[in-house]
Amino acid sequence: MNNHVDLNRFKYELALKKWQADCRKRMAQRYPTIAFDADHWLLKGVIATNSRDFSFIPALRAFAEKHPSYSKVLRCLVAETVL
Repeated sequence: MNNHVDLNRFKYELALKKWQADCRKRMAQRYPTIAFDADHWLLKGVIATNSRDFSFIPALRAFAEKHPSYSKVLRCLVAETVL
């Protein structure tokens, strides 16, 4: 029996995985002291703009009932901003 596969959803999930892997790699190369999966990113004094530290906790709580991709996208967006 064949199961229906949503190819668009599969493409989106694959694209998110690739984006997350790319962000994780670039963050590790440029800011090795920042753990990509940490709940807090200690940015102050680390990045050139001397930005404030960032906490993912409020957003992760807000996304608790949502699809896991919401929190992955947020982490990648913050990484892109920092990079």
